[in-house]
Amino acid sequence: FALAVREGQAGEVELPGGEGPALVHLNSVPLAGGESAPVLAWLGAFVTPWPGSLTVWRAVDGGSFEPVATLSAAAVTGETLEALPAGPLWRWQRASLEVELDGGLLAGASAEAVLGGANALALIDPSGAVEVIQFTEAELIGATRWRLSGLLRGQLGTEARAAADWPAGTRLMKIDANLVPVASGLDMIGRAVTYRIGGADRDHGDDAVTEIAATLGPEALRPFAPVHARARRGPAGVTLSWTRRTRAGGDSWDLVEVPLGETSEAYAVEILSGDAVKRRFTVSAPAVLYASADEIADFGAAQPFLDIRIAQLSAEVGAGAALTARLRS
Repeated sequence: FALAVREGQAGEVELPGGEGPALVHLNSVPLAGGESAPVLAWLGAFVTPWPGSLTVWRAVDGGSFEPVATLSAAAVTGETLEALPAGPLWRWQRASLEVELDGGLLAGASAEAVLGGANALALIDPSGAVEVIQFTEAELIGATRWRLSGLLRGQLGTEARAAADWPAGTRLMKIDANLVPVASGLDMIGRAVTYRIGGADRDHGDDAVTEIAATLGPEALRPFAPVHARARRGPAGVTLSWTRRTRAGGDSWDLVEVPLGETSEAYAVEILSGDAVKRRFTVSAPAVLYASADEIADFGAAQPFLDIRIAQLSAEVGAGAALTARLRS
């Protein structure tokens, strides 16, 4: 996940004035863009008082700046007030998290609304890593302080970052309609971009403009890691199977199968022995047979369990995040 922010004083929330530069976050969470070209990066900004609108200018590979988006409302940004330990994925947590907002409001939502995508917050690591969490309850406990509970961790394909603690003071941004797409299309992958964000009544050379730079990556387009890996031994060998996920359009409980979200279906499957890869497969369906003869050739005997690694493949950007699991065979 790409990220760029205006630096502030450590341990404090410094609110920029209405005539000063905006606080800006750039990220590459996989959100539905409603565009023909896939969105690589989203941008949100906060400044108080809000000037009415902000313009986003972009220069690509050192070229001239051109306006690419308008921010009509401030993003909800802030920071955590306490550490958030590594947590379980994709199930409701009773734990709570206290946060302080730079401005704006939060509100609770039903479990059904949250499962449909509501109340998503991006926790932002200085390295650029992001974890998306969701919440059902938001309790105002101070002028700008909130206690969030009913948490879901590792959403929108960010489960890897949920395995590590988040310290107090972690920056956050609400993922909602106040973010705008600022880079789209496969041709933008790998391009060096500079953004300038400032009042719509000014130009990009104004002193109050915020400038951030990034190299656009394919993170928003990478397939999510598969889930629910299974192994079943039969006369011919061990059949490995799994369930694929999708980046968009998979929230309905009425779907028999989630949308593919790729131009073609493909997976890379590896049989592991420690760090060594004993055998690789590339398959076009969420299952593969690990033949008995191959298992004997790889290990010398049938194994009581198998260590596997599975990643869905994108024809455009390559392998997505991998599922690693130990399966009884």
